[in-house]
Amino acid sequence: MSTPAAAALDVALRFLERINAHDIDGMAALMAERHRFVDSGGAAQAGRLPMRDAWERYFRMVPDYHVEIDETFTEGTVVVLLGSARGRTVATGRGARSPHPVPGGGAVVVPGP
Repeated sequence: MSTPAAAALDVALRFLERINAHDIDGMAALMAERHRFVDSGGAAQAGRLPMRDAWERYFRMVPDYHVEIDETFTEGTVVVLLGSARGRTVATGRGARSPHPVPGGGAVVVPGP
């Protein structure tokens, strides 16, 4: 039998796999209806459909976006992922962002059954 922490980590890592595959339908399938995302600037977006649309726009803007995780921490249904992300924006047509990784982290709360 899986612990809540192991189940939450599994969901978070499957979501990350879907991000790296740019599989928006797969990501949406893992989102709760009340899914909430807060970016590094503090802007929040809520709801499965708005987030699906936001990821679709983001992948068009950064078509080679990829996340690598170096460390994970879990407690209950809270998962913290630490690693880096990389990708070049195409909004300017010049590949404005460096392909070098940018350190990052995020916390994920996976609701229980």
